[in-house]
Parts: sequence; structure tokens; C-alpha cells
Amino acid sequence: MMHLSFDYAQQIFLPNLPDQPGPIYFLTQFKVAIFRVANEAAGTQYNYLIPENMLTGKGANCIASMLHHYLEHYGHGETHLIIHADNCVGQNKNNIVMEYLAWRVSVGLHKKITMLFLPVGHTKFAPEAGFGILKAKFQHSKVASVPE
Repeated sequence: MMHLSFDYAQQIFLPNLPDQPGPIYFLTQFKVAIFRVANEAAGTQYNYLIPENMLTGKGANCIASMLHHYLEHYGHGETHLIIHADNCVGQNKNNIVMEYLAWRVSVGLHKKITMLFLPVGHTKFAPEAGFGILKAKFQHSKVASVPE
């Protein structure tokens, strides 16, 4: 059995130079979206960083693609999958994500998948806790590399 939860974080902006005495002048900073998948049972969390030039939106296609990548590369052959997601209709509660999960069961990758949605206004969610830790560390880290 595997218990996952996932969510998008707010975007971060690059470069990030914490020792800079004042704001750095850039016409526009480079935006990076973060999608996090937390494996509740194993206590692991994986971040997908999506540069602004690759982000096609935060819709269902992106969610299904990143879930598929995670399950193919970080799954351990579990037969039962429990997934928690927030109540975002455009991202999680839609036909594409539900059909993707049904496909996984129909081709035998899982015997059972249970999809659960958090109540509106939820406050306790593993990906959000991970985002807080990541952002706190990011604020004090030098990240100056900008893609070509």
C-alpha cells in the first residue's frame, strides 16, 4: 500500500541571493513552479521544478504526467494506492486525472486506487508543510544559476 498526497506550491523566483543588501535589478525574474508529491508512509517528498518556459498551466494534464512519472520511478509495486489531494476542480477533480487513475487499475498496475479530497479550507496537508520547509531554506540559500 502507498499513501500519497500532492499539491502545487507558489512559484519561486530566480536568482535568489540572500546576502544582497537590496533588491536586485532584473527586468523580470525567472519563475519556477513547484509540484510536490509526498509519500506519507515512507516520509519522503519529491519536488518537481517546472521552469516558466515549460509550464503549460497547472491543469489536469500536468498533474497526470507528474503522477505517472512519480509512480513509474518511485513506486515499489504497491497494489493499493491511496491519494489525498485538495479540492481544486481544475487540477484534481476532473475527468483526466480520474481516467488516468482508472487506466492504471484497468491495465493491472494497481488493484485498487482510492482518491480522497480534503475539505475546503484545509490546514493540515503534508505537501504544504514541505513547501514551508523548502521556502524557509530557499530564502537563506544562494541560487544564482539562470537557464540559457
